Amino acid sequence: MNDNAIIKSKNIVLKLFIPLLLIIILVYEKNRDYMFFHQFVEVLCTTFGASLTMMSVNRFNLRRHNLFTYIGLGFSVICIVNLVHILSFNDGKKYEEVLNFTLPIWLITSWLEHLVIILSLYFNKKAISYLKAIIIFFACGITIFVSLLMIYYYTKSNVIAYRRFIFINLNWIIIFLMFIFVFIGILESKNISNDSKKYILVYISLVIVYESIAKMTFTRYDNINYNVILTVHILKYLAYYSLFEGISKFLIQGTYSEMYEELKQMEKDQKHYSSILQKRMNLEIELHKMMEMSKSKYNILINSIPDSILIFEREKISFINSSAKNLLEFICGGYKKIERLKFYEFIDYIGSLSSTYTALEKNIMNFSINVDDNIRLYDLSTECINDKICVVLIRDVTDMGKIKTLKSELEGYIKDDEIKRQFYTNISHELRTPINVIFSALQLNDLYLLEKNKNGLSKNGDNIKRNCLRLIRTINNFIDTNKLSEGYLTPDMKVYNIVDLVEDVAQSTIEYIDKFNMNLTFDVDEEEIYVKCDKELIERVILNLLSNSVKYGKAGGFIFVSITCDSDFVNICILNDSDSISEEEQDYIFDKFSKNQYSLNSRKEGSGLGLFISKALIELQEGEIKLNSFNYGNRFDIKFKRTKNYVENYEEYKNANINELKEKVDIEFSDIYI
Repeated sequence: MNDNAIIKSKNIVLKLFIPLLLIIILVYEKNRDYMFFHQFVEVLCTTFGASLTMMSVNRFNLRRHNLFTYIGLGFSVICIVNLVHILSFNDGKKYEEVLNFTLPIWLITSWLEHLVIILSLYFNKKAISYLKAIIIFFACGITIFVSLLMIYYYTKSNVIAYRRFIFINLNWIIIFLMFIFVFIGILESKNISNDSKKYILVYISLVIVYESIAKMTFTRYDNINYNVILTVHILKYLAYYSLFEGISKFLIQGTYSEMYEELKQMEKDQKHYSSILQKRMNLEIELHKMMEMSKSKYNILINSIPDSILIFEREKISFINSSAKNLLEFICGGYKKIERLKFYEFIDYIGSLSSTYTALEKNIMNFSINVDDNIRLYDLSTECINDKICVVLIRDVTDMGKIKTLKSELEGYIKDDEIKRQFYTNISHELRTPINVIFSALQLNDLYLLEKNKNGLSKNGDNIKRNCLRLIRTINNFIDTNKLSEGYLTPDMKVYNIVDLVEDVAQSTIEYIDKFNMNLTFDVDEEEIYVKCDKELIERVILNLLSNSVKYGKAGGFIFVSITCDSDFVNICILNDSDSISEEEQDYIFDKFSKNQYSLNSRKEGSGLGLFISKALIELQEGEIKLNSFNYGNRFDIKFKRTKNYVENYEEYKNANINELKEKVDIEFSDIYI
């Protein structure tokens, strides 16, 4: 409150002192040199205007988009016009002699005094940048200066007084209209404070008053009243000073007040941010403690892991857990030997110590270490988190290998047990069925004997014979399967004409094939093709394949047997028109106890060992058998190496027993019911 009172008292002294000083100067100089007084006032007003401009330029960065800043910048144009006016005064001239130039300068200044306020109001409302505002002020000032001077000096009227009268009145009307526009605009403006409005209204009111008085004086060029001129200059000074006071208050004092408030706010913000910073520092301390605790827990956790873990940071070991230290102690005698190794050097070093070293897949390797006849297997995997950090994990898989071996053995035992179960199931079925049939037939024979029914006895005799052959076939299959599994079956390998062997077997099955109206075709490339094989085993395999062709073939269908050869190999092909075997069944068709999943009928019985035995017998003779299935049937291909330049010994066939082959056919076809 005291500071405001001092400022107000100083302003009152200034407002009273300067006008009184001017009056004294005028009284002193009235009859001598009025030009000095005029120059003095113009210089004083120009100084005020320059001060306004300087304050605005110095402060506009602190107070953006302030009305008084725009006004101060606009006064730079007015100062330049006033400076031109002052410089036009020459020594020795009287006031009346410079009036012709003073008149247009006065009008230009009047235009600019109102136009600066109008443009400043617009700039403040639209928040125009200060640089753009300065450009517009100067553009308007130059336009008005040049235009008014040209209009004034180049009018066509030759009467100076009349020309001045017309020129002054027209411009004064425009100026008065601008005054009304400014007055109304200030009153209706909502973004200007009441204090600001007060200073601007005082300024434009004083301006319009001194301009009106000056207008009346200039229109009477022949009768100049110096007392009126004195009043005009005093009013002009007061107008400029009132605007100077407003700008001082709102730019200088207001800026300092704002800076003070900003400093207070900054102090509050500093305390606030200091409090936040302190809380964050406390939080950081707590987090650091938690991180240290977590780090300790993670170290304990990682050290408790049985796998060896090494972390390389910038190609140097930055962490190694307890398991890794123990492992390195075991394989290389301690950690010190590898502590200076880089990442890839460590991998190479482990490889150099390994008795076996195998890359399983990307970033995973398998190696073994033999220390004092103690062989341990390890998996080494690497993972690079980025270009700087890589992790090495070494896992002891020795026990895992043992577990895998035990698991494999267990699975083998389970599979063998399942095979045994299936074996006993098949034995039970394959033995019980023909025995039951034989037993039933014998019971019927007792009745037929009492009835003396010879036909019934004969029919039952055939039934008993067929089931006895079936029992013989089943028992032979089981015995051969056991021999093959144990490796006790040894083939009697000799060189035979495979064409004769296969043809004899095929011809011996005609009786059964004809009963189902099936056609058997036999075709060969050559009449004599020699193969080293076991005659008994070949006959058994061919009989099994032909019986399967009849068993699963179509009534009225065909069986095609062919033998082809080249210089090195012989191929025996048996093709039938049975239903196509699926790919899934082809995977296990040669396994033990496998049966094609057809619906049961009277023609299709068996233990499921036939194809298993056939394949095993062919492989015993160093041959191979394959199945190819088509839409129209199935084909079995048997392949043997060809024996060249062999002279057949016909003595081997002298004792060939045709009845023995016939018995084999009856046994093989015993499970096919007619």
